[in-house]
Amino acid sequence: MSAIAIDLPDDVVAARDGIVAFAEQEVIPRHQRNYELFENPRALYREDGRFSDALIELIREVRVASAEAGFYQMCVPEALGGGGLGHLAYYVAWQELFHRCGPRYRLMLYALAHWAFGPSRLLEQVTPEARERIMPGLMGINSAMLLDQGHAAVKELSMTKAYSVQVGFRAVDRAMQTHGAKGFTNELGLTEAWHALRIVNVADGTNEILNRTVVGRLLKGDLDL
Repeated sequence: MSAIAIDLPDDVVAARDGIVAFAEQEVIPRHQRNYELFENPRALYREDGRFSDALIELIREVRVASAEAGFYQMCVPEALGGGGLGHLAYYVAWQELFHRCGPRYRLMLYALAHWAFGPSRLLEQVTPEARERIMPGLMGINSAMLLDQGHAAVKELSMTKAYSVQVGFRAVDRAMQTHGAKGFTNELGLTEAWHALRIVNVADGTNEILNRTVVGRLLKGDLDL
């Protein structure tokens, strides 16, 4: 069976070599220092099956170190604050990481952001109105998935709550505007819906508090999208 040889661009080669060097300096030594932790499933997981606090802290350390070194978001689109190296660098980097680290160094999985390509082409074509209907549910599912995996999901929950309430406000406002003066009567229930949303907007943190929470998490190294 023959293989296809291609010449990789210089920036992709540099990214590949850099992420492997990072793994050798930051990922593998962490595994060696925490050998007993990784060899003991009881220490890796809580009784409910979620990641232990010790494992979550090691994952956070790897993500922060990778971000500071410029590798974690190197394939993320520039419009989202990443390096914009794209698909080729992403797959080349992962292939080299698996060749070097193998499956035993599980912290390697957190050295490079998985959401490397930004929103799908389909989502880019969706109208703002349709996006408002779709996104709250997707954000809620993502938060639930992270919680099931043992992550605190503080950033994701804050983003979900702040965005969803604002979408609800805009929907009710449009409905009231559409119905005119009738939208302010008790007949349609829109004023009650607006009042309920206003209460929810304050409960468990106003948008200002939630935004500050999100920024705080990002500054602490919770950079995964």
